[in-house]
Amino acid sequence: MGKQPCYLLRNSSERMGIRFWSGLLLSLAMLACFNQTFAGEKPRIVFFISEPEYETEVTLPKFAEEWLDSEQFDIQYIYSSENDPDQFPKLKQLNQADCLVLSVRRRTPSEKQMKIIRRYFKQGKPMVGIRTASHPFSLRKQDPPEGKVDWPNFDVEVLGAHYENHYSNKGGTEVQPSKATAEHPITQFMKGSEGFHSGGTLYRSVDFQEQTEVLLEGVAEDKEGEMVRHPVAWTNHYGKSRIFYTSLGHREDFESPLFNQMLRNAIYWAIEKEAPAGN
Repeated sequence: MGKQPCYLLRNSSERMGIRFWSGLLLSLAMLACFNQTFAGEKPRIVFFISEPEYETEVTLPKFAEEWLDSEQFDIQYIYSSENDPDQFPKLKQLNQADCLVLSVRRRTPSEKQMKIIRRYFKQGKPMVGIRTASHPFSLRKQDPPEGKVDWPNFDVEVLGAHYENHYSNKGGTEVQPSKATAEHPITQFMKGSEGFHSGGTLYRSVDFQEQTEVLLEGVAEDKEGEMVRHPVAWTNHYGKSRIFYTSLGHREDFESPLFNQMLRNAIYWAIEKEAPAGN
């Protein structure tokens, strides 16, 4: 067989080179596109709100607007159905949530919806709970209506302490640092602070489990005129889920920069990210 003309060899080499570089550039472009898409994914923070007492359907969206950067988070909301306060049309958003912010009081969802709620925690996902999140899925001394289910031990199992109602201190609660305040990333910005005043009554939280870490305490006067003290903010771990809970969350509390910064820091802590400094 005779020799191939030089120009054919040259053209063949050029074609192979073109194919190689074209393939390489295409691969790099696809990788860059993938990385950009992945990097562009924002943590989804889902606010689950259903309580009639403290107007968190107003205060929490305002908090999210003012204290959470929409460029960093995908913020979604779950509310009760207009026809049935125990049903939540958008509850399936929990399936894609990276952090749950819970403000629910004494709701008894359907068994199907309770499975979604329990599955969220079984997956080891975090929660930030405020105020009535100590009794979100149970009725007071009642069984749930037919076709609905409860989670009566949510406070002990998930929060790591037992909720025993609240005092009738109409003058509010003095919130004070604990031994852990200055060291924990949620509250370390309060180092040196004397605390702040909460407009809400003091929740009687007792029987704390060993793994809980109390960050703030509340002091108030009971109906006998005696001063009482209980934790009002703490962390816990429920399985692999990071849990932060505060019994604060009265409407007036959202007027306090210290409360708002603590709540923001708790969300960052829950998703294991460093909170920005200041407010």
